[in-house]
Amino acid sequence: MSTALSTVVLARTAGAEWSRIWSVRSSWWFTLAIAVVVVGMGTVLSVDLAGNPGEAPDGQAWIVGQFSGTLGMFVIVAAALVNATADHGTGGIVPTLQWTPRREILLTARAAVIVATTSGIGVLAVAAASLAGWAITPHLGLPADEGLRILGTVAFVYVAGSALAVGLGLALRSTAGGLVSVIGLMLVLPLLLTMLWNFGFDWAETLAELLPGAGALHLMVDGEPFPGLTATAARVTMAAWAVAALVAGGWRLLRHDADR
Repeated sequence: MSTALSTVVLARTAGAEWSRIWSVRSSWWFTLAIAVVVVGMGTVLSVDLAGNPGEAPDGQAWIVGQFSGTLGMFVIVAAALVNATADHGTGGIVPTLQWTPRREILLTARAAVIVATTSGIGVLAVAAASLAGWAITPHLGLPADEGLRILGTVAFVYVAGSALAVGLGLALRSTAGGLVSVIGLMLVLPLLLTMLWNFGFDWAETLAELLPGAGALHLMVDGEPFPGLTATAARVTMAAWAVAALVAGGWRLLRHDADR
């Protein structure tokens, strides 16, 4: 197949993936949940800060959006996971593979569209939460340079988290199993190991910092609760997990039948 034809097929497959995402109710519910969690929490925090101006976070409304976006991160990775596994649960993957027999094209289109969609919605929600915070507490300020930095960090975390979720979904082909795995890696295990570290188990800190959730939390809350991590190490950790998950998920999609 020529490069030009492959590009056309990829574009059409990406369009089909986009239509598939928005043809099911769960995508709309997830979008609503992201908006409610991120913008809602940002609004609540801003109202609280308006009544206590001395507690303002360094005079920047962007930090309000960044903090509320930390909670929305878990909804975003769940949305990516569900979209990656949806047609495996319904059996729709069989006609999908019949319509797109070149599995590497399906893999590329599916991963790109899901990651771009979920992370894009998340970044827009964080921006909206920051604007809401600024509208409620204008004394916080909304500097453009700080906004670019924070939104860039949020975008990286959301893209890496969504890619991890897609990879796990394609590898496990189970919505329940995928959700347990991604939430465990992004939230449960890092916090559990942090508790063990606080009880004096120093090895738990080292292990926690190797998990993608530790990198995500470090970047989203500027160093806490993993002070031993650097921003570079956190980014490398998240990127490595995302790439590994996509390789595992892609290998299963390319090498195994849809019902295995």
